[in-house]
Amino acid sequence: MMGTRVAGAVVAAAIALSISAVPRDTIDLVGLGIVGAPLAALLALWLTPAVASASWRMAAAIGLAMGVAAAYLGVVEVALLTLIASLLGFDPATGFGSDVTGALFIATVGLPYGTFVLPITIPCGLAWALIVHPFVHRHASPSRPP
Repeated sequence: MMGTRVAGAVVAAAIALSISAVPRDTIDLVGLGIVGAPLAALLALWLTPAVASASWRMAAAIGLAMGVAAAYLGVVEVALLTLIASLLGFDPATGFGSDVTGALFIATVGLPYGTFVLPITIPCGLAWALIVHPFVHRHASPSRPP
């Protein structure tokens, strides 16, 4: 089952990184794909067994939930990365005297702005569920004798 989880995580990370392929004249999404790949992989690692045993409708619902969760957890991830960068001696360029204040500001103000990436994260979550479901469902179910 761990191999199945890893396969689901790899598919989710690949989908998140594929966002970087959007033409630059439309919108610059490279950062979103790079920051979203680890988060998508972690969510997929956790949700792949649920998708494996689910129906198509439930798999789509899980993908939708994954997309919604990824939008808001991504804001928390950016805030934590800002805090970790300041603790490691890097300048996160928040503009605050205290980097903890900057991280809290990003988390507090950024959470409502997580809504703006929902049109990107929800289709990614749905794509992940609809790609992983048939693969995992086919390979996870025991073969029946003829």
